[in-house]
Amino acid sequence: MTNRALHKLRDARTMDPVLAGEDLSEYHSSFDVMTNSHAIESRLSDSLTRGERIALIGATGSGKTSTTAFVIPSLGAQIAPFRIGVAIDDPLILGNPGKFAQHVVRRIAMTAEQMSQSTRTELRVGVADQHEVVRAKTRSVQAGLDAKIASISANLGTASQSINERTSAQEIIEILGSALTLVANTGPKPILIFDDTDTWIQTGQDDVDERRRSFFGDILRMLAGLGCGLLVAVHPQYLTTDEFRAANSGFLTTTVEVPRVPNIEGLRSVLELRSSGADVELDEAFESEAIVELHRKYEDKDLSLRAALRCASSAIVHAVEAGSELVGIEAIALGLREILSE
Repeated sequence: MTNRALHKLRDARTMDPVLAGEDLSEYHSSFDVMTNSHAIESRLSDSLTRGERIALIGATGSGKTSTTAFVIPSLGAQIAPFRIGVAIDDPLILGNPGKFAQHVVRRIAMTAEQMSQSTRTELRVGVADQHEVVRAKTRSVQAGLDAKIASISANLGTASQSINERTSAQEIIEILGSALTLVANTGPKPILIFDDTDTWIQTGQDDVDERRRSFFGDILRMLAGLGCGLLVAVHPQYLTTDEFRAANSGFLTTTVEVPRVPNIEGLRSVLELRSSGADVELDEAFESEAIVELHRKYEDKDLSLRAALRCASSAIVHAVEAGSELVGIEAIALGLREILSE
């Protein structure tokens, strides 16, 4: 008879690598804890608080987005984070600083409106040990900030609607600068977050090199001139390009690198945290040999953390379908075959 814990894990889907909203930060395993350092989450937190321009370096699926989602709530009202997504819009804006500035104005207006409607900020603090992340949720006192953000939202909405084809690139950039000054005058440091840059740059097959040059060149130069904080996700493949080297020496001030999970204990801690979301102990669902095998494949196949979680999630489904008591090596092999065939 199949282990009930496996059914709970499968149905809760907390092993799914891509989680949304609160879940993304709730199930983030601290790289600082795994590496026994202060080089990742702590460094990112300090740099954001100072309003620095940060390159967050990591391969696709390494945990850049979840690291950002984990750190930002802990800073409360010290910063005003604005996530600037481009993937669903016209990738051609990456080649036009004026159009990009217009896009950022609209995104800030949307985010400010959402912030003004929210009266709650979640604070996640503290790490107990390698096996448990202790988080506490509290309400921040920000009624006055919310009122100011509401006013900013209204002003930005009006400014965004006033932009038309005759508005020059410089005028749009000045509107963006004024918007960020409005935010800064409320107290928190405005931070523009670009966490899917690789998706934008790689969209389509044409002009990828040109979009890369434009983003790490003209776009970052324009953003750096605004005087706000930046958080830019950077894939390692761009580190050796002339454009990134120039940006890193001129426009970006801080580098934070998301590492690989350092050892099997680290991977176990990731799986334990995910299992706890389904109120399941990891050893109730996985054979110890299966975790060893998953870690071996993570290293041998150079899997991303996202891929390792996908393998674990798929292995759970295979184990349930087979009526197994625990996820074993065979289920891991089936999960790996599935993700490698995609």
